[in-house]
Amino acid sequence: PLSPSRTPGEPEMKLIALNCNHCGATLEVRDETNFVTCKHCDTQLAIHREDGAAYTALAEATKRVEQQTEALADQVEDLSDQNARLILQGELTQLDREWETRRQGLMTKDKRGQLVVATRGQAFTLAALAPLILLPLAAPLLAGSSFEMPGFAWILVAFVAAVFYAAMKLHAKAVHYEKALAAHDADREAILSKLGALRDARPKKKKRRR
Repeated sequence: PLSPSRTPGEPEMKLIALNCNHCGATLEVRDETNFVTCKHCDTQLAIHREDGAAYTALAEATKRVEQQTEALADQVEDLSDQNARLILQGELTQLDREWETRRQGLMTKDKRGQLVVATRGQAFTLAALAPLILLPLAAPLLAGSSFEMPGFAWILVAFVAAVFYAAMKLHAKAVHYEKALAAHDADREAILSKLGALRDARPKKKKRRR
C-alpha cells in the first residue's frame, strides 16, 4: 500500500533522525531537507552533512537574534547595576552629609570656643582635678578644731561639685558620641558592602554566559 503522503509513482520519502542543537529533542526530517524548525523549542536549525553523518546547528539568523538578545540583556543588566550603584552612592553621600550635621551637634566647645569631640579621657581628667583642688584648700579647714564650715568652705564644696557635674556631663556626651559614630560606621559599612557585592557579581555573571 502507498503512503497517504505519496502519490502513485512517487519514490518513498526517506526520513533521518536528528537531535535539536538547542534543546536536544529528537527530530525526524527528510533526507534532502536543509533547514528545520524544532517543534519543541521553535528554534530554527540548519542541517549540516559531513562524512555521511548529519547534525543540526543554529541557523545564522537565529544565532544573530540570540546574540542580539544576549547583548540587549547584558545592556539591561548593566543599566540595572549602574542604577543600583548610583542609588547606593547617593545613599552614602546623604548618610555622610547627615552625619556631619549631627556630629557638630554632638561636639563640645573648648576654651577657645572651637568645636571638639568629647572623650572619656577628658571627662576622667576633669573629674581628677576636683580632689586635687579640694585637698590643698581644705587642709587648713580640716586642721582647725571647729566643726563649723565657713562660707569659703561652702563655696569650695560647690565648686568641686560643679567640677564633678561638668565631668559627668562630658562623659555622657562622649559616650553618646561614640554610640552615634558606631551606628554611622555600621550603616556606612553596609552600603559599602552592597557596592562591593555589585562590583564582584557582575564579572561572574558575564563569565557564566560564556
